[in-house]
Amino acid sequence: ERERHKALEQKRAQALKAKISKAGTVGPLAFAQDLSDAHPLVKATQRYCERLPRLVGQYKRRGWSQTKAEDRPAEESQGRYVLLHRGMLNITASLESMDWVLRLHATIFKGLQAGGMSIARREAPTGRAISRSEMPAIEAKLKGEVFKIEFSQGYRRVYLDPDEVARRRKEQSWASDYENQPSEKLSFRVIGTEYGASKEWKGTQDKLQDQVNEIIQTVLQLVPLQIELRTEREAAAVVAQRETEARERERRRSQAKVDQ
Repeated sequence: ERERHKALEQKRAQALKAKISKAGTVGPLAFAQDLSDAHPLVKATQRYCERLPRLVGQYKRRGWSQTKAEDRPAEESQGRYVLLHRGMLNITASLESMDWVLRLHATIFKGLQAGGMSIARREAPTGRAISRSEMPAIEAKLKGEVFKIEFSQGYRRVYLDPDEVARRRKEQSWASDYENQPSEKLSFRVIGTEYGASKEWKGTQDKLQDQVNEIIQTVLQLVPLQIELRTEREAAAVVAQRETEARERERRRSQAKVDQ
């Protein structure tokens, strides 16, 4: 029985590998040097980031109540800005690294589109409370399969020198002796709707830049993988349902004998 299951697993793996190998292929792409022909979402994010320092300055002077909703800057967290809810890419990163981050997205999107994928922003439903799964997202689609795209920059703790700590504590007695700053740790995530059809790449700018073509090819290969995983899940659900129904029939027969 063990040998039979092992042979079935090997056959399944070979069939899945064959399907994935037939996924769309894209020739090697050079890393984008500018955003002149970038995806519209990338350009929209670029334009907003160019305005962001001015918006932050205005917000600090006027405060929340005196600033129009459309002029309030994106949420700031440990020196990084969270941009998704501003109608742009799903990026959490510092402004200092944003040019490279946008060029990374421009390169990857170009490759995915060459492989047949469409890239678009999914808006949240309006007029009611929404769940986490309904929040805005950047989606890549191909053959009816959907994948969310996210990017984040990490942060690290940096201890301040004694003079800076003393100065801050004169203004605020509870001021900390450290602050969190953006780090070199970066993460690019592609999240499928099926468990197992997701992938994450982590590393520095140099590492991710070297992996651009691998990222593009892998995302395209996730499409047949997700289709196969869904087919297997649905087939397993059918088998489980049949087994449940069989157990219920047997239970009713047993109970009928007891009653008789």
